[in-house]
Amino acid sequence: MAVNLGIGYEYEGLVITSIDYKPSPTKKRPDRITFTGATPGHESKRLTSSSTSKSDSNSTSTLYQHNQTHEDAATFLYKCKYISGPDVKGQRVFEADRLSVKAAHKEFVKRYGKECKPLFAIHGFNSEPGTVMKKCKQAQGRFDDDENNSHDEKKKKKK
Repeated sequence: MAVNLGIGYEYEGLVITSIDYKPSPTKKRPDRITFTGATPGHESKRLTSSSTSKSDSNSTSTLYQHNQTHEDAATFLYKCKYISGPDVKGQRVFEADRLSVKAAHKEFVKRYGKECKPLFAIHGFNSEPGTVMKKCKQAQGRFDDDENNSHDEKKKKKK
């Protein structure tokens, strides 16, 4: 199923991803990163040079160039926004702000409260970040609607 997001699409929720990302800080956003579902990276960046294949260590290879500029680590993100690239699965480029685990926890509690438990959407190589974020955003709306309805019903019962 094709999903069109449109340049400027924003996902306000918290994200944890293992997609390779490129640090892209600005003065106002020192933790800004960019990422795409079309990353050519893989785990060899963190391995010793003796376990990396010759083609991966060739300074002209796409993978080598990618591994010089991108980080290969799971990280929390927020303020995700589609900023460039064709509006096609796997080719969209996103920007976001990277969060430490402690900062992600603080942001989660600020948004949802101490009693709320996180719900994660986990996907593999056949899912593109924009598609997953759009589905999560739609699901969050349903959760929010249910919560608002239950609060309204409690208020009516108190009267």
